[in-house]
Amino acid sequence: MALAKELKRLGFRFVGPTTVFAMMEAVGVVNTFPFREPPDLSNTPEARYG
Repeated sequence: MALAKELKRLGFRFVGPTTVFAMMEAVGVVNTFPFREPPDLSNTPEARYG
């Protein structure tokens, strides 16, 4: 409920389930592609120095 109120405050006129699910997918709360190839993280600072 707080997310819908905040998005409406920012100018969204309608916040429905598709909008909320897309936002949750974008920030990583849900993953709709569980069988895809994992990202290549070998070029990150953590991989180089970890």
